[in-house]
Amino acid sequence: MRTPGRTLDRREDRLAARQEKEVSEGAEHRIETPDGRIHAVSAGEGPVVLMVHGNPGLSWSWRHQMAPLASAGYRAVAIDCLGYGRSDRPTSLDHYHSD
Repeated sequence: MRTPGRTLDRREDRLAARQEKEVSEGAEHRIETPDGRIHAVSAGEGPVVLMVHGNPGLSWSWRHQMAPLASAGYRAVAIDCLGYGRSDRPTSLDHYHSD
């Protein structure tokens, strides 16, 4: 037996699944820097929330946070730091030390 509430729940579940798929696929960008290109994924519109992964990690690490931020009216942007994921990997060792 179908109930109106159950049908609405299914529609909401399908909408949420579609939004999650769009966010997980995300809009991909390449950001040019003097040291190489940085890969970024974004979702949503509004003020930017920039998410930077730790070590080790990738922009993919933020996939679960992107949909709620986009739904809340923010533009969620997650990057792969240089040397990680789909970002360029500089060849000079100077890029891989911390001071």
